[in-house]
Amino acid sequence: MKRKLLSTLLFLGLAITFLGAVTMILHWPYAAPCLIIGGAALTIAFINTHYDTSSLQKEKIIRVKRMRTQQIFSGIAIFAAGAVAYYLHNTMWIILLTYGSITILWSSFVLDKLLKPRKSE
Repeated sequence: MKRKLLSTLLFLGLAITFLGAVTMILHWPYAAPCLIIGGAALTIAFINTHYDTSSLQKEKIIRVKRMRTQQIFSGIAIFAAGAVAYYLHNTMWIILLTYGSITILWSSFVLDKLLKPRKSE
């Protein structure tokens, strides 16, 4: 149940963040709160997600922990992007949102590669 709840929270966080990012261009008044809510949901999902590293080497365990930390900071950056867009009304939110989005994408590819079981040939 917990895994399904985290997957749902992650999906909703990504969907709300995407909605906020797209509608920010249209100057929709609820775009910044969407980024705040989406960033908070992503951060909570990343904090509570744990990966099974029992069968990995020590070097890979360290990389998985580093990727997990980067995901948490990405969620915080998206949350901060929404806060900057809502309270400061300047374009600094673009940099924070770009950092958060690219880091989430990159870390998900790296984590997939690290956690994928290798076939012994």
